[in-house]
Amino acid sequence: MRPVSKPRPSLLRALPFTCALILASACTSTPGPAPSASAQATPLERARNMMDTGRMEEAVSLLSRAHRDAPDDLDIARAFTEAQVRSGATEAFLQSLASRPPSPVVHYMRGLALFTRPADASGPAIDAFRTATEGAPERAELHYRLGVALLETEQVEEALPPLQRALELEPTNARFRLPLAKALALTGDREGAVAQLALLVRSEPAPTTADIQVGRQLMLIVADPYSGIPASVRPRIDQGLAALHERDQPQPAIVAFEEILRDFPDLAVVHSLVGLAWLRLDDAGRALDRFRKATELAPWDGHNHLYLGNLYASRQRPDQALEAWRRAVELHPLLGDAWSQIGATLFEQGDLDGAAEALRITTVLEPGDPVAFGRLAMAHQLAGRLGPAEDALARAIRLAPSDAGLHLSMGALLAERAQASTGATRSSFRTRAREAYQKVLELQPDNLVAAGALESLSAAP
Repeated sequence: MRPVSKPRPSLLRALPFTCALILASACTSTPGPAPSASAQATPLERARNMMDTGRMEEAVSLLSRAHRDAPDDLDIARAFTEAQVRSGATEAFLQSLASRPPSPVVHYMRGLALFTRPADASGPAIDAFRTATEGAPERAELHYRLGVALLETEQVEEALPPLQRALELEPTNARFRLPLAKALALTGDREGAVAQLALLVRSEPAPTTADIQVGRQLMLIVADPYSGIPASVRPRIDQGLAALHERDQPQPAIVAFEEILRDFPDLAVVHSLVGLAWLRLDDAGRALDRFRKATELAPWDGHNHLYLGNLYASRQRPDQALEAWRRAVELHPLLGDAWSQIGATLFEQGDLDGAAEALRITTVLEPGDPVAFGRLAMAHQLAGRLGPAEDALARAIRLAPSDAGLHLSMGALLAERAQASTGATRSSFRTRAREAYQKVLELQPDNLVAAGALESLSAAP
């Protein structure tokens, strides 16, 4: 366990939520390159590109026309408001809204604009959002924005009903979950906050990397392993951690941690650290005792179950390990290591569907890990889901383009897809398989597997 700085109590209220920014777009998938201004792009995409490149006047003009053509489109309305605010025309924009016939969308845009002004954020903006929800109670976005505005102005109890209503109306909308989790955490509902984060990591389309980062910050505060530790103890813990992690000296670390436990025997995280130190010395029995003690003292901390699972796995006890890892992610849904271990174990046990789901969540939590995508591809391929397998493997190759093993796997996958196809489609898969094997030989000229596969492809009718 790495040392973690204990956050100040006020940090939870100040925690920024990318998905909850009042003027943010509604994107919930992993962001890619900015949309081009091509004819194929939608007006909203072209306007977003203009704003991203500083062409605010062009964006305002384009979005004005788009809003006129689709006055009930909330995404366009929100982007139009954002462009007006970012161009410095907030006051003029509010005046123009005041001259229009009142409607839920007009009140919504007024709330968005008012919320950007500190003097209006906690009163007039919220009044505008509330009026919008009353006018169109079936539109989840309006409830969501009202809830976020209440939450960000520290009216937490009042924020819960609209945030919950937004999810009732759109239960699959992942971006609604982070502010609800924050509100639940602030009201002391730890289990409710964790449940929302558990649903977040399982969402499809996947949450953004920024959402996951915010979720981790929230989990750190909701279930901080270092909570309750006296300030006077922190320097002694840091000394033990330095011995354990920086100098790889587990015995001095154990001495330092045990001295702390003589004074404070109920510090769960220190028992965990002692257990990790005993593992370095290959004393599984003592490590197990400490991890179990830590779970008794901090039953809400998923890390201790992760350590227990790792210990059981190292002793060839996969069923107990799997049970411990599953408990770990129940308590801490953003523990990528535990999800990875669950996926690997289920794969070995032949549960390809369960493995694929756990590995998919791993890739959401660790989007820069090519190994996770490679394992996910293998689970899909063995289950006969060749399209998703290719997608996952392509992502792995983008992350690790010099990994010959990944290109070799891609060649085999494309060859398998060719066998299951006919005509031009088959020819296309075979061509791409040859290219994959040729890439392997560029990276590893002596790779006999790739050379043999390439020869077989060339000889096949």
